[in-house]
Amino acid sequence: MKKINKKALAYAFPIAVVILASLFASGLPDTLEFLAAKMGFAQSVEESTAIFTDYTMPFMKENALSNICAGIVGLILLFVLYKIINAIITKHSNAKIK
Repeated sequence: MKKINKKALAYAFPIAVVILASLFASGLPDTLEFLAAKMGFAQSVEESTAIFTDYTMPFMKENALSNICAGIVGLILLFVLYKIINAIITKHSNAKIK
């Protein structure tokens, strides 16, 4: 039986989840957008300030592919943030041990 590479699986699994979840993405507004519209301040917020407006890549025409790419980029950004925070915590915890 072939040995499964756990590191490759750890990277592939979240990407697969993002791809599958993007297939179920709704075009309807989420709760935050709904409440902003209901309370009357949705017009004051500019959508141009968002990096991924409506969870899509603004330069891509295909909506499903755009959702997948936005999800993967978001996943990569979260991973980088995790690595930075982990490095800071590890550095400080090692400094206390010495």
